[in-house]
Amino acid sequence: MDRYQRWLWNLTKHELAEVAEFDDKEYAFRLKKNPFADEPIHPGPYRLGKEATTENVYRPGHPLAQRIINRARSHQCPIQKVIFSLSGESSRFAALNPFKGREGWLLAVLNTIQSAESTDQILLASVSDDGINMPHDIAEKLFELRAETGASNEIPYRQSEDLNNLISRESKKLEEELINKNTQILSQEIDKLDRWTDDQIASSEKELKDIKKRLRELRSEAARAESLSEQERIQSEIEDSEKRQRKLRQEIFAVEDRIVGQRKEILDKIRIKLNQATNRHVLFTIRWSIHG
Repeated sequence: MDRYQRWLWNLTKHELAEVAEFDDKEYAFRLKKNPFADEPIHPGPYRLGKEATTENVYRPGHPLAQRIINRARSHQCPIQKVIFSLSGESSRFAALNPFKGREGWLLAVLNTIQSAESTDQILLASVSDDGINMPHDIAEKLFELRAETGASNEIPYRQSEDLNNLISRESKKLEEELINKNTQILSQEIDKLDRWTDDQIASSEKELKDIKKRLRELRSEAARAESLSEQERIQSEIEDSEKRQRKLRQEIFAVEDRIVGQRKEILDKIRIKLNQATNRHVLFTIRWSIHG
C-alpha cells in the first residue's frame, strides 16, 4: 500500500467512523448507514486497492472516496497543536531529524488553477520557530507519523504572513509550470499541423507540376497528330489531366482552409489557457512539535 492509499484509508476511517465497520487487516469496510442521504450508495463491502469479485474496489477516484474527500476538505478546522513522534520510526523519516525537538507552524492549502480544465494540488508551508523552512516533501512525511493533539492555538500575525507568502510563491511557481507545459503542448500541436500542411501541399504541388508537364507534352503531340483517332485519344487524356489539375487545386485550397480553421482552434486554446485563475482554500493550520 502506498502513502496515498494509506491517507485515503485513514481519512475514510475518520469520516465514516460512526457509519461503517472497518477491517484493518484486509483494508475493507462495509457501510452500516448511508453517509450521504442525498444519493443512493452501495453498502459494500469495499476493499482498498485490491481487485475482487465480491467487493467494490476502493480507490481515490471511486465516487464514494470523492464524496468523502470533498466533505473532508470543506471542514472548518480550528488551529490545533499536533505533537508528532519520530520514536521507533524507520530511516525513511531521516529528513525530519533536523526538526526533532523543534516546534513551528504549518499551513495546508488546496490550490486550484482553473483554465481549460481544473488542476488541484495541496500546498504545504512550514517554518520552525527559529526560522528553518521545512520543504513540502519533508512536511508531507509528518502526516505519516504517530501523533497526538494538544491545546488550541492562535497563530501570531508574522508567522501567518510568512506561511502565506510561502504558499503564494509556490502557487505562482505552479502557475508558471502549467503555462510552460501548456505552451509546450500547443507548440507541438502547431509543429504537427505545419508538418502535415507541408506534406499535403508538397505532394499536391508535385503532382500539379507533373500534370502541367504532361499537358505540354500532350498539346505538342496533338499538334503533330496525323489521324482523327490519335487526336481523339490525345484530347481525351488532355481533358482527364485538366480535370485532375482542377481537383488538385481545389484540394490545396481545402487544405489551406482546414489549416485556417485548425489554427483558429489552437489560438482559442491559447487564449483559454492564458486566462487561468487561481483559487486557494485553507484546509488547516497546525502548531507542530516533533519529539524523538
